[in-house]
Amino acid sequence: MHSKTRKLRSCSLPLASAGGTSKGYLDTLGWDHARVIAVTGTYASGTHAMAVLSLTEATNSAAATAIPAFTGTTNTVTVSGTSGFVIPIGVTSVGQAFCFDVDLRKRERYMAINWTGGASASGLSAIAILSRGRAMPGSDAGDMVIEVVG
Repeated sequence: MHSKTRKLRSCSLPLASAGGTSKGYLDTLGWDHARVIAVTGTYASGTHAMAVLSLTEATNSAAATAIPAFTGTTNTVTVSGTSGFVIPIGVTSVGQAFCFDVDLRKRERYMAINWTGGASASGLSAIAILSRGRAMPGSDAGDMVIEVVG
């Protein structure tokens, strides 16, 4: 295993309508760490960009279980065992960014980023940087290896 090996996965999660739901899947097989960065578009001041933002895990890409530490809430405080962070209220013409560092060693193989838009949200973009994996075939163990999968 070599700590400089990386894999970048990106996705755009558009919504068909305000309040719609979208999900993007990630296969984490062979990786010990993921950094997931999610960025919203702009939305109306005083509203939430999303009603739900969460990471889930599963043994296959069909049935997923919420990870409470990576589940956002629009309440004013988190609820132990069900949510790990508060989704802030927005300001006009400014999006929001969320960053999650996940230790994959105790997680299921598949991870998904889930989101449900707020009243005026239209999309979310996310990237996952998988790291601490096995060296990729044909790579020099001393070089940074990045595989872009889109």
